[in-house]
Amino acid sequence: MFVWGYRPDLYVYTRLPAATRFLESQPLSGVLADRHLFDTTPIPAPWTAAHRADIARSRPSFVVDGLTLYNPRLAIDAYDDLRPWLAQYREVGRTRGCVIYRARW
Repeated sequence: MFVWGYRPDLYVYTRLPAATRFLESQPLSGVLADRHLFDTTPIPAPWTAAHRADIARSRPSFVVDGLTLYNPRLAIDAYDDLRPWLAQYREVGRTRGCVIYRARW
């Protein structure tokens, strides 16, 4: 599983292993928690694109987006380099704060 947004509790609740070394979106967007709920200004972080490239090579069974519904400007598909990767997933559920995607394969 990969979680977009800061929701480390989801790993505990689901008992699914992290699919990457990144447990959430902060090192991929450069926008730190809790600020990412209302702001889109990243810290100067030249490594975010390289981190997103790592994610784009990963193949988690599930992607849980716990940020987009709170701050649509930081949507996972707002990043051009993640759109083709996210296209490999389909939405399978929603909660009040999360969108759940499952791999199409």
